[in-house]
Amino acid sequence: MPAEATEEEAGTREQDDRTATRRPQLLVFPRWSDNPYLSMLYLAAEADGWRIRGTTKLQGFEQWAADRLKPGDVAHVHWTNPVLAGCESEEEARVHLERFRTALRTLRERGAHLLWTVHNELAHDARFPDIERELAQALAEHASAIIQLHERTAEAVAGSYELPADKLVTVAHSSYSGIYPDPWSRERARQDLGVPQDAFTVGFIGRIRPYKGVDVLCAAVERAAERIPGITLLLAGYASPADQAAVEEVLPKSARVVKRLSFVPDEELGLWLRASDIMALPYQRILNSGSAMLACSFDTPVIIPGPSTLADVYAGEDWVRTYGATGDQAANLADALVAAHSGLDGAARSATRYARTHTPWTMSRDFLAVLERLGRRVPATTAAAAARTEELQ
Repeated sequence: MPAEATEEEAGTREQDDRTATRRPQLLVFPRWSDNPYLSMLYLAAEADGWRIRGTTKLQGFEQWAADRLKPGDVAHVHWTNPVLAGCESEEEARVHLERFRTALRTLRERGAHLLWTVHNELAHDARFPDIERELAQALAEHASAIIQLHERTAEAVAGSYELPADKLVTVAHSSYSGIYPDPWSRERARQDLGVPQDAFTVGFIGRIRPYKGVDVLCAAVERAAERIPGITLLLAGYASPADQAAVEEVLPKSARVVKRLSFVPDEELGLWLRASDIMALPYQRILNSGSAMLACSFDTPVIIPGPSTLADVYAGEDWVRTYGATGDQAANLADALVAAHSGLDGAARSATRYARTHTPWTMSRDFLAVLERLGRRVPATTAAAAARTEELQ
């Protein structure tokens, strides 16, 4: 029979039990409450007992790093926009960068892991691109692991910063199958939007911003109208007053346009997608596309520029068509739309298959596996600090 435990041993064992049973925290930065991607990503982690926390501001991230994250917790950084938000000068932006670097070091020293998902090469419409690159390099340096949404990420961002190969792990972006309401048939959606049932309809759904190439799309539809009688353009998504004015100036004159330049509620996304024969994503520079995954969730093919990183990612997928991204892009896109007009047989079925093999639950399980691997590792900063302490004793 084992000897009775001493008071000191019993206290140590009690502490070990508390540590073993403590539900770990996962800090999400930034955690936008209305972002469906984040909700899908953390499904399995929440089910497994992780406590999902969040903040949307640099100050909040600093506070969590300083005194709220414990050993074994994870800080998961997504988009970096909040770090430099509100900065009016390069000097101010550099101060924010240094604050963020300090927070990254602090959380590692406290025994927490840093996890970074690379969504974009740089923040869209970045005012201080050089500082954005330094920010990304700091994340790459301090991260225990770096999530890429596809295997071409490191190559695509190499011109701005380096992603260590031994830290990279892939968690592919899922479809949105089952996430959004889908009560519309194609016929009902077109009826509700006033689109003729036999019109070839090109959709653009999502926030309307300059880098998304709406001007190229409008010019392409104008040219395609000469060869596709009745072609219709659907535009739906929030646009700032300035962007609304810019869009109004470039709308095609020879094609029917149905537009809603304001926020589209989640429950109405399916209306616009079901009414579209194809979704056009003429983005000028993009690393990943949730819009493509949203489209395939509603059985809708997409057309994207190529050669490009995204074109490589979806190579061989019949639901993804491309157009030439060099030269006269509007003419190239117009030609591609004309080809799609009579050549989309099977593309919708291909989109459906892709969506069903890239489910939100699968993505969340893949992400949970990343967390489980982190749980078996000690952050390098912490390990080095512990070794130095042992040497001094």
